[in-house]
Amino acid sequence: MYPLVSVIIPVYNIEKLYNNGEDFYRCVNSVINQSYAFWELLLYDDGSTDSTPQICEEIAKNDSRIKVIHTNDFRPTGPYLGRNLGIDEAAGQYIYFMDDDDYIDSLALEKLVQSAENHLSDVVISPFYIERISSDKSEQIKMPLIWGGNIKLIYSDRKEIVECLAKSMIFHGEDTSGLNEVWNKLYRKSFIIDNRLKFPTSYCEDWLFNIEVFSNNPVVSISNFPFYHWVRRDNFQTLSQHYNPGKYEFIKNCFTHFEKLFPDIFDSENKIIRNRKIARNALLDIENILRYEHVGQKEKIKLIIEDNEYKIAIKSTNTLERFFVGLSEIKPLWYFLHVFKGKSKILMRNIKGYIKKNILR
Repeated sequence: MYPLVSVIIPVYNIEKLYNNGEDFYRCVNSVINQSYAFWELLLYDDGSTDSTPQICEEIAKNDSRIKVIHTNDFRPTGPYLGRNLGIDEAAGQYIYFMDDDDYIDSLALEKLVQSAENHLSDVVISPFYIERISSDKSEQIKMPLIWGGNIKLIYSDRKEIVECLAKSMIFHGEDTSGLNEVWNKLYRKSFIIDNRLKFPTSYCEDWLFNIEVFSNNPVVSISNFPFYHWVRRDNFQTLSQHYNPGKYEFIKNCFTHFEKLFPDIFDSENKIIRNRKIARNALLDIENILRYEHVGQKEKIKLIIEDNEYKIAIKSTNTLERFFVGLSEIKPLWYFLHVFKGKSKILMRNIKGYIKKNILR
């Protein structure tokens, strides 16, 4: 008897976000065309406002292995909820996560299951491809499984893997180590259930989920074949890129947590990186509060700019940055934005662009 693989894909407004739905159809077809036939596909519709629910139902009519889960919440929650519901609904022995605009090669599930069965693995990790697509060019880059140039870290003590996850997330803008992501891994469902693992309702849920996975000492094996194609399109926003409130609090708490676990990470140079990241996420939260939160804007922004951790982070950065954010200490940033009213978005965009270009680089 071949083990069943449950493939879980959260989806949202596929017509608006992904090339009129073409990327989503490619994603689903890449599962349907797998050489390994023992799979089920769980599509979770995260409150789409276009014809995504109907498209998913039509696809499911053509293959009994495809199931659709709907939500009545018309504000997207992000992929965490769909993945958690997928775990609960999954009938498979193994679980494989995908994003709805990516795709996998035809041998993906066959090779991953083969590695898991041969090594009795709880987690199988594979390399992947990054596909960058813009209006004038596209490129495909194979990403090996490395962090710090040492692939043997994968086979090391699990604490070392967790430390690598901490470093890669905290000190790198875009991680390509193969550790953070969930979509280049096959997970044994019983391991997830036995350890009561769930995706958190916060920013960077993939990374936090994998922190919990590797903290529970799984049996890990490596597949040397890259199967997953991570598609990065210019000017397209994926489900995981929607507004996630509380990034500042999340990043701040992560640093506090990892400073206790790995105090040696934070030398003087890394403390500067730490403080800049805290300052940047504070500014992003302020922008998001102004853009998305319509109740209690002033109070929420004041909680950030009056927080001691924020003040320490700002003082540790350079003079220009202290001056810029110091405006909010003379008069809170929301004051200036409310004065400008209709021009507030332009002002915020200019401030953010200046800081990103000249300060937080």
